Amino acid sequence: MSNNDEDVLTLYVPLVLVVKNGKVIDGHEGTLESHDATERKMTNDEKEQLTKIYTKLMSESTSFTHFIFFVF
Repeated sequence: MSNNDEDVLTLYVPLVLVVKNGKVIDGHEGTLESHDATERKMTNDEKEQLTKIYTKLMSESTSFTHFIFFVF
C-alpha cells in the first residue's frame, strides 16, 4: 500500500495478462493466496514463488503477442 497522487492510501494489485491475436489466453491476478498485502509485505520465499508464476506464464506462451501488466 502507498499513497496515490491525491495522497490517499491505496492498495495496488498486480494483474498480468498474456494476449495472443487480440485475446487474453492466460494471466495472474494479485500476489499469492498465502499473502495478504493489507497485513504484511511479501517474504522472500513468496517473491520467489510469484517470480516462478510469471516465468511460467512467459515460458509457456513463447508465441505470445503481448504481455500486459496492470496495477490497479
